[in-house]
Amino acid sequence: MGKQMIIKLTDKEQKNLEIVHIGNRIFPKEYIKERDEYWDKASSDFSSKGKKVWNGKLYSFEGINEYDMDTPKIYLGEIMYSDRIFKNGKGIEYIEKKYSKENISIHCGVSIVMITTDNKFVVGKKKHDLKNRIGMYSHISGNLNVDELEVNNMKDIYKFAKKELEEESALKVDNTLLKFNHINIFNTYCSFDFIYKVPFDSTKVGLVNKDDEMLVYEALTLDEILDSKCKGISDFMFSKRYLKKIIAS
Repeated sequence: MGKQMIIKLTDKEQKNLEIVHIGNRIFPKEYIKERDEYWDKASSDFSSKGKKVWNGKLYSFEGINEYDMDTPKIYLGEIMYSDRIFKNGKGIEYIEKKYSKENISIHCGVSIVMITTDNKFVVGKKKHDLKNRIGMYSHISGNLNVDELEVNNMKDIYKFAKKELEEESALKVDNTLLKFNHINIFNTYCSFDFIYKVPFDSTKVGLVNKDDEMLVYEALTLDEILDSKCKGISDFMFSKRYLKKIIAS
């Protein structure tokens, strides 16, 4: 499933975390030309399938300085959504070979693992997906969009996580139940992963359902999720590596 790095932050480190903005990522002219041509075709294909896409800006992960534990720093750049589509479509091996490894961006997002009071995981089946992974399992997640909210600290990232929860479910989020878990970097995606302990048991999983977001939400046991036959999109598959620790904590 590729390389993965988990970064844990204590409560103190989260409180003191400094976000350092380094601006737009600089790409070679040849890369930009091919990226834009690829985007024009891809966005046209999406539109023909009734999928609305917008080439806004995303935050990109550019590094972390953990050596100063009093004020850890995360460095964020900015890329276009078309950079993500180009990367996903052409593949990281293609970009590395043609434009060098330095031109492979790591886009940022949030992901939320929902857990019921009887320790089951609430996961959705994708209804819309640009990579045609409809029907596959997924946690609630979303891109860190520059145009939606400027990220300067962990409080801002919490706001993103809460927004995604309320947009993709029928839940009204209780801030006291939403907890940051870790930063999860895998392949070319950096996810700020949260846990949301819903205030009901698995028999009431229907309370999460919301029209037009997921086909349906289901409550699965840890064993059901860890079963090799249980497939999902990338963040769901990588979460299999740490869900057991969440239940044990």
